[in-house]
Amino acid sequence: MRRLTFLFIITLALTSCQRLKDKSKEAIKESGNAVGQGASQFAAGVRNGVDRTFQSHVEVDSSLERSGFHTGKFSIQKADSFYILSVYGIFEKNIEREISVRVYDEKGQEYGRSHTHVMGHAGDASYLDFHFDPRTDIESRSRFVLQ
Repeated sequence: MRRLTFLFIITLALTSCQRLKDKSKEAIKESGNAVGQGASQFAAGVRNGVDRTFQSHVEVDSSLERSGFHTGKFSIQKADSFYILSVYGIFEKNIEREISVRVYDEKGQEYGRSHTHVMGHAGDASYLDFHFDPRTDIESRSRFVLQ
């Protein structure tokens, strides 16, 4: 009888340990999920805050538009000591040329330039990166004009 009671207690203890282990795993999984969602929301909030803070926009010069070039979204990143303007370029016609960008402050004063060689085929699209001189500190509400 003692052996049976002893085996019952051991079986109960092992079963309880397994349940505890399973519950712990579930709790860890749920905690990780909550942290992941919080981190994603934090990153999205930072991105939205930067978008609202910069409130910059990109314009395409009319001669460049006539050559069949248009833009989609753009982003501004700081890499080391300089800024990069990445523009999604859309090619309605074949194009191979140098495209320059000038950056203006909210008062219309130019304070930076960059250029890149572009080659695109009709119907294609790609990201174009414009690297600015390290002394060009991109301000909020800047206007970028592609020519």
